[in-house]
Amino acid sequence: MTLQVQSPRKPLQKLYERMERFAQQDVGALELRLAKLDGEWSSGLVVKATTGAVILLGLSLAIWVNVWWLIAVAFSAIILLQDQFGRESWFRELLTFFGFRSRNQIEADRTALKVVRGDFLEEYHW
Repeated sequence: MTLQVQSPRKPLQKLYERMERFAQQDVGALELRLAKLDGEWSSGLVVKATTGAVILLGLSLAIWVNVWWLIAVAFSAIILLQDQFGRESWFRELLTFFGFRSRNQIEADRTALKVVRGDFLEEYHW
């Protein structure tokens, strides 16, 4: 199968290149990539899990060790609030630098792979 895609938008160029690569491979590689995408953690999920763990750990240490551990709780809560309500989050940008992708990027990858696989080829009659 030959897939020729022209991208007018530069941020999508990597996605188009990956799809061209998967279109030239067999179905097994495509299914394996879809399975990996199902288990991939998004940057938002990592932010929530990390800050939640630090808050629980900080509260525990504040109770049993020293009350100054509440600073870690406050810092994590600020990071979580900034991530949830702010337009940009420095922690999410740091995670992006380390290779984590947003949920929208993962979904775009998954949908594009399904297009390559032919999931949306059904004919619709109006």
